[in-house]
Amino acid sequence: MVDVGETITIDPVESKSSVEKPPSAVPDARSQIPVESPSSDGYDTDLEIEEEKTSYDTTGRQVYIMQCKSMGIIPVSYFLRNMQSSEIQMSHHGLGPKGTKAIALALINNTSVLKLNLSDNALEAEGGQYIANMLR
Repeated sequence: MVDVGETITIDPVESKSSVEKPPSAVPDARSQIPVESPSSDGYDTDLEIEEEKTSYDTTGRQVYIMQCKSMGIIPVSYFLRNMQSSEIQMSHHGLGPKGTKAIALALINNTSVLKLNLSDNALEAEGGQYIANMLR
C-alpha cells in the first residue's frame, strides 16, 4: 500500500517498481485519528428501523379465534374456512348463545359475508340479541 506523499517510480526496462519515502518524516495526520466501529451509536442516519406493521383483518378471523378462546368454546372450522365467502350456511352447528356471540363479534368488521344462515343452532334470545347488535 502506498501512503500519500510517497513517490512511485516504475522502471520499464527492468519491470521493477520502487517506493520512495518523502524526506520529511512527518507522520500522516490520518493515522492519529481514532477509528470507530461501524456499529457505533455516534452516527446519525436517516435509516430508521420501522416497527412491524400489522395488517388489518377484513374477515374477522383473529377476532373469532380470540373470542372463542376467551369464552372457552371450540371454533367452528367450517366458519373459519368460509369467512371470505359471500354466503355462509351455518345451520345445524349447535352454536348456542356463546358461539353466536363469537360469530357476531367476528362479523362486525367482515367485508365479505352478505348472507348468514344460523337456523337450528339453539341461539335463544341472547344469541338473537348478539346478531341484532352486530347488524347495527
